[in-house]
Amino acid sequence: LEHNDPEQLLPKLLAQAEHVFNAHSGLIALLDPLNQKKLCLRFGSGVHAGLIGSFVKSHEGSIGIALKTSEVHVVEDYQHWPHRIKDRNLAEISTLITAPLTLERRSIGAIQLSWLNDPHPFTDYDVAAFRQFSLLASIALEKATLFQRLQNEQAVLQAVFDGIPGFIYLYDDQDLLVRWNKALEAVSGYSPEELSTMHCLDWFRHSRTDMENVAEGMDRARQEGFGATESSIQARDGSIKQVYLT
Repeated sequence: LEHNDPEQLLPKLLAQAEHVFNAHSGLIALLDPLNQKKLCLRFGSGVHAGLIGSFVKSHEGSIGIALKTSEVHVVEDYQHWPHRIKDRNLAEISTLITAPLTLERRSIGAIQLSWLNDPHPFTDYDVAAFRQFSLLASIALEKATLFQRLQNEQAVLQAVFDGIPGFIYLYDDQDLLVRWNKALEAVSGYSPEELSTMHCLDWFRHSRTDMENVAEGMDRARQEGFGATESSIQARDGSIKQVYLT
């Protein structure tokens, strides 16, 4: 749950599943974002390691059943299972278990464990435990994915902020500065760490008149949606700069 990068999280989840359930091999397959009818084997170990990067149809095999039903699927005798995928790399598999991985309440792939040679017996407890593991894996994957998406959106937003002429500032409901562009750092001389602790009136303490004008302008903005005033701000080096604030 501490991982914020899906690419690092998924192989760790697979290794953890193999360890917990004492499996010989494992794989994680994800739906192709460009073609939801195909699954890409993203991570694999043991007999699946040589298949990394290959594609299968999303309705094939045990993975296809797990995706369709959103339930754990067990094949106790894979050698004689009529729906098994015909691949010589999988010829040694005797037993496998598959569970769907979900993101935002929809199946996006599956995690599968397999055992070789002799059949591996499953109890109801084993199946329930693997279902819980897949649910936890899905929660971790969703958290990491959303964190990465948020990071990307923050980067885009910051790029927009930095591209705006003049300086732009965003205050929270406590009148503390929470976002700004690079121009504000250049004009003020304050570091990002210093700016993050500044109250909106800290810029105007050199002038009671300016402080009152800005406070009135902010009140107008809250009540009417817009406020503006001409004022002066004091930079970090003590210099005074005339500005027009909206």
